[in-house]
Amino acid sequence: MTDRKTLKVAEGDSVTCQIANHPAPKVKVVKTASVPEEGNTHIGKKVAVSTEKPMEMKYTVTVTNHGKQATDTGAIIDYFKVPEGLKWASSNGVETKATVTFNAGQTKAKATELNQKGESNVALKREFSQTDFANGAVLAHRVKELPAKASVTFEIIIPVMPDLEKSSVLGTVTGKTKFDANRDALAKCETITSKDKNHPDYKLTNSNSGVPNMVDLDGEDTTYATHWEADNTACIRIENELPKLPGLPLTGGTSRTAFLIAGMLIVSAGAVGPLQRLRKRTTSNTN
Repeated sequence: MTDRKTLKVAEGDSVTCQIANHPAPKVKVVKTASVPEEGNTHIGKKVAVSTEKPMEMKYTVTVTNHGKQATDTGAIIDYFKVPEGLKWASSNGVETKATVTFNAGQTKAKATELNQKGESNVALKREFSQTDFANGAVLAHRVKELPAKASVTFEIIIPVMPDLEKSSVLGTVTGKTKFDANRDALAKCETITSKDKNHPDYKLTNSNSGVPNMVDLDGEDTTYATHWEADNTACIRIENELPKLPGLPLTGGTSRTAFLIAGMLIVSAGAVGPLQRLRKRTTSNTN
């Protein structure tokens, strides 16, 4: 055989060919929120805003073989772009890594990756960067020997924080932070109802708002439902209010200044009484 397509047969040689007809894999992938809201697993419950520590966006990728025999899957690639109003978390100038945890469940399936040594099993827990997800983080080159009617999962945790940099419009800096300017969009995820006749009440979402995350499976079965691609997206909502210290908003701007001035006036007024009593007591002592 000169290559994988051409076989040269010498005069007088005999060749026997065996044709094996294997059914196409019936594998699907679904992206959900790890902590979903009631009624729609593709939308996550609201995450409280934190300026002190990373907010964890938690998603679950479920890969299922709904065929009749064990099979290998195609590559599983995850995509995440930080939406406007948030930024990828960091500490002391060092980027905080996202984590991906593989769970084979009750199966003996193995998730693999390609490296300099060829193909090897992935570690159960791995770290990924912001660039990895922006370009497409390869969760697995493939899942090997996934049994019929069985599933494996990948748990994804992506660290983000509110972006408190001042926003700008047409080059002009506004009084709002980027989080302020986008808080309403971050606080909502859209619910979409599937039109598939076999799943009439199945709830989905899209990537138009909130904090969306999408996954792709190479060679995914496109026949199990009309929403085979739409269920590859999950969305998490963000509380649209920044946390506050007692009596002091952290959003900056005029509201913060007003609180500071009011606080100073209260302190000043409160100090008048004690100062007057101290002055009287000092005067009486000198007399």
